[in-house]
Amino acid sequence: MRVLLLHSDFVEFQALKKALKSVPDLTEDEKKPRRYEEALVVFTSVEKEDEGKEESVARKAVEEIKNVADQVHPERIVLYPFVHLSSEPSKPDTAIKVLGLMEEMLSTNFEVHRAPFGYYKAFDIKVKGHPLSELSRTIIGDQVIEEEEEEGLEDGIMEDLYVIMPDGRMLKREQVDDPGVEKAIKAELGEISEASFGKPPHLELMKRLEIADREPISDAGNLRYYPNGAFIAELLSRLGWKMAVEDLGGMPVRTPYIIGTDDPGVQRMMGKFPERTYRVLPGAREKKQEFKLRPACDYGVWSVFRDAVLTHKNLPFGLYEFDIIWRYEQRGELLGMYRLRNAMMPNFHEMTKDIDQAFERFLEHIDKFALALYHYIEIEPSVIVLNCKRDFYNEHLETFKMWAKKLKIPIIVKLFKKMKTYKIAWIDVLAFDNLGRPMEVDTVQMDTESPKWWGITYIDENNEEKYPVILHTGFGVDRTIAALLEHAYGAKQKGENSMLPVWLSPIQVRFIPVGEKHLDYAVELAKKANALGVRADVDDRDQSLGKRIRYAERHWIPYAVVVGDKEVESGNLSVRIRKTGEQVSLSLDEVVARVKKDIEGRPYLPSPFPVRLSRRPIFVASN
Repeated sequence: MRVLLLHSDFVEFQALKKALKSVPDLTEDEKKPRRYEEALVVFTSVEKEDEGKEESVARKAVEEIKNVADQVHPERIVLYPFVHLSSEPSKPDTAIKVLGLMEEMLSTNFEVHRAPFGYYKAFDIKVKGHPLSELSRTIIGDQVIEEEEEEGLEDGIMEDLYVIMPDGRMLKREQVDDPGVEKAIKAELGEISEASFGKPPHLELMKRLEIADREPISDAGNLRYYPNGAFIAELLSRLGWKMAVEDLGGMPVRTPYIIGTDDPGVQRMMGKFPERTYRVLPGAREKKQEFKLRPACDYGVWSVFRDAVLTHKNLPFGLYEFDIIWRYEQRGELLGMYRLRNAMMPNFHEMTKDIDQAFERFLEHIDKFALALYHYIEIEPSVIVLNCKRDFYNEHLETFKMWAKKLKIPIIVKLFKKMKTYKIAWIDVLAFDNLGRPMEVDTVQMDTESPKWWGITYIDENNEEKYPVILHTGFGVDRTIAALLEHAYGAKQKGENSMLPVWLSPIQVRFIPVGEKHLDYAVELAKKANALGVRADVDDRDQSLGKRIRYAERHWIPYAVVVGDKEVESGNLSVRIRKTGEQVSLSLDEVVARVKKDIEGRPYLPSPFPVRLSRRPIFVASN
């Protein structure tokens, strides 16, 4: 249930006509304009998840209204049904029942009036304007979530902003003369939208390269991944495993995608952004039971942390999960692979003993995960955004200056006087695409609140229960692929050849036989290359040599090898190297050695594709 409480000098309203055919007709007296002065006006929207819980929801709402009334001392209370507070309103019968119960419960202590339900109404209101005159609440079961009415960012109320330059200078926003940094600041503060930069080139590239496309039989913001894209996503998931499990010492888990809403921890977390969740209704036998698609794997990981028996000797202790998330982003916010309603995220959560250990590991997560990701995808980060409270910032200022100097990139520092969510400090690493759009693909966050919400504790050296500090670290697979495509497109604008990193290229070497008589030798070469750990195929289609060479270029094949009479006789191959644009003569072993050097230290998977290109279907007709 959503509630907006406005302490008002007056409220006036008049029912005009029915919005719902099922509601009863009003009497002539009820149709007259109404005016109530010195009123606490309670705008209410009963939601779908309140169905079957009418009495408990009404009782909790009344408790909250009484709490506010005891502070502002109104002469009367006006209950005003206002369906527009929720994106998931309940059935009319449920809303009418809840409002009736609220009116009945409040009437024992207050003069109560109720605006008609199910009618379009004209209304006028004058709110008093003191600190308690505008309050909103979300009621989920027995939980009440207070929502800030102050102006500010989604994560809290920002009080200041600085930029730490690589030379150690501390600049106020008005002193910044770097256009890219200023654009990143505007994006961070919501002064410009992602869409304002224009149509991202990756929208066309993801189709042309047969990576992904919108799925027409699903909800907006849900993509279908073609074999190329699914393969790239799998390699990126392996990278997530490498960084979280191998490099940072995490342990893997798998947790359910659907979760119940009765747990207090779930209620508290979902209460922050309830409009972002998808509802899941089970079968006919359990119609009253309701679940949600989880908007992050935190829910399952927190449950595992809560049930684990942990002491200070186990910490730091991390859990890794390759996450599928569902967040009901607004339609206007959806933008290609940048912002989706269904997305993939390798996520690492680590429990630490205290702030000191958390900050030590915070630095390691940034180095071995957040910045390492950019190293692996071969994109230079442009800006780090650091969000924290002033005392945290002052305590660690020298470390932040060291980062800027060592990384040779600016750090935008957003200082908050109040945080709305669980985070006390977090960083986002940004790169700019070819349109100058800041691209954020990964984050590291410090969390002191979630353990309290969930009752996650460990036993310290004195055999006492303590709340840990938890680190959240992860990156968006879809956003990373978008960043790779945008970066590659940007290279083209500079006169360079667009390509993916060789380790992420689905096919690394393509053999192109000049004629039919060279086909068997080309297939033999491709099979040998695959056996040696290089993904290779053969373009055996019935097309001209020039067209097949252009096709390899159009699909960003890193090494294209033409096989003709000379190559069959000598064993030396004519190789086009996409990165440098040069054409050289190499043996198969030398081609393999070059690819192995390109992919050294990166995740590897063998080719899942047919060796002969003619046996591979076309997924995007424009190809």
